[in-house]
Amino acid sequence: MSRHPRHFPSLLSHGHDAVCCRYAPNEAERIASKLIALEGMMRLLIDTSKVTFTVGREVQPKTDQNGQQRFERNTNVPMWAVQLVAMDDGGAEVITVTVTGHQPPKVAVGQLVNPVELQAIPWAQNGKNGTAFRASDIKAVAGSKAGSASSS
Repeated sequence: MSRHPRHFPSLLSHGHDAVCCRYAPNEAERIASKLIALEGMMRLLIDTSKVTFTVGREVQPKTDQNGQQRFERNTNVPMWAVQLVAMDDGGAEVITVTVTGHQPPKVAVGQLVNPVELQAIPWAQNGKNGTAFRASDIKAVAGSKAGSASSS
């Protein structure tokens, strides 16, 4: 089974959208791996205008293999993992989006949000490959309330 998510064909707005949308998953992974090798770390900006995002679980620190919170290399700012359910005309997909900040994003489970400057980052390492998602911020949609979070 491919670890490469389907990427909502309507989302990608970068010239290399063929990598993620117009080929079968295995072919897309092969092409993405070659592009990564050719261009270094490729970041594909995602058009989120036709997608609804809902927070799937509480924001968690992004951790390394030892369970320690990761920090962005250049700035030493903490990294956070936000699980989002992305829905468009084609269905839904659960993605984990990494954001950096001294504090976690102020969002709650079930809340509608907008990931700011959402990017898909294809990666390949040690025979494995996939797609990482990064955003500069995740903001609550105005007037949106958490659907399943309880307030204390």
